[in-house]
Amino acid sequence: MRRLVIACYCCNFDGYDLLSAILERLRFADAGVELSMFSDKPEYTARLCRQRERFGGCYTTFHGPYAEVEATSPLDSPAHRRMVDAFSEAFDIYRRFDAHSLVIHTNQRASKPEEKAGLHRNAIATLSEIARSAAGAGVELLVENVGETVHGNMLFDEDEFIALFDALPPSAGCLVDIGHAIVNDWDFERLISRLGARIKAYHLHNNDGSGDSHRPLFEAGMKYSPERLRSLFGTMELYTPDADWIVEYAPGPHITPELLVDDARRILDMIKRR
Repeated sequence: MRRLVIACYCCNFDGYDLLSAILERLRFADAGVELSMFSDKPEYTARLCRQRERFGGCYTTFHGPYAEVEATSPLDSPAHRRMVDAFSEAFDIYRRFDAHSLVIHTNQRASKPEEKAGLHRNAIATLSEIARSAAGAGVELLVENVGETVHGNMLFDEDEFIALFDALPPSAGCLVDIGHAIVNDWDFERLISRLGARIKAYHLHNNDGSGDSHRPLFEAGMKYSPERLRSLFGTMELYTPDADWIVEYAPGPHITPELLVDDARRILDMIKRR
């Protein structure tokens, strides 16, 4: 692990006071922060940019725009231009925070099997265009696996996600979302060993197999038990020792500094780092 990072998603994105309290309690882990961007929310963006002083001393990563943009949009469409422009603006915010990586999704929309080939082409072209711009701007862009088979919005299955990185510019890195892979029954040993050093970060959360619920890693009743997580973490450390581990829990009353401290200690203990 390069750095343990806490995603602002757990604090409902802009619950910056709670996020600061969590980071203060995680000084023993030298934890960083993942902040999120939304290109269609100017007031949110203005408030985010004002957090530069608050989080300026932290190791910072970003989750780029996702809910309001779509990488599979036709290349000659206004929707495609909105996505490209959204990430151009994201690059500016990234540089203001002297950030270390920026996440991009392969898609948001659901699709039918007969649409898949065309949507693949659009997504690959769009991700490649943004990746080339990111490299020129000094931004480390990370492409994330997203979607759930049950909801029909997993555009790139395990094999296709691995192959995607042969089609993208070499500068495009990978973020493996553990929870998304768990709910879709992906083979972690195969996935991580095949992508190897292309993986620069992970999103960490768990679920019970019924959906992408972003529950805490060690919550009872989850699909991946502590024993399976320990094995997974060993695989992650073996093949990608320099990747960031980003804790990305859903918000709710269960999110407290105490929960994050306890989970951070368990993670670090499992990989024997204190």
